[in-house]
Amino acid sequence: MRIKSTVLAAMTALPLVGAGLLGTAGPASAAAPCVVNNVCVETLGGVDLIPAGSRRFYSPSVTIRSVTNLTKLGYCIGGDLSFGLGPWQTVTRVQTVSSVAPGNICLQ
Repeated sequence: MRIKSTVLAAMTALPLVGAGLLGTAGPASAAAPCVVNNVCVETLGGVDLIPAGSRRFYSPSVTIRSVTNLTKLGYCIGGDLSFGLGPWQTVTRVQTVSSVAPGNICLQ
């Protein structure tokens, strides 16, 4: 019975991943929900979903609250403070961003 309960609990949690409800950094985080296989950029106007392997350029730059990487790839977040964002990581801070692109070395 214990195994059956564990499997049932795991299956019950699966729809939450698809709905994007399990992708935030933690209970204290204000990050927006993110969908698996996307990088989610939470701007002051909403959430921008970027599919895994894709890139996005913002002109003019946008102010973000958080960025969450729910992909298997590293991403470079370019802006007033450029940084690398590894797989399954979230950064929560207000800053200006001009680009989001796959890569492990950020030269901006």
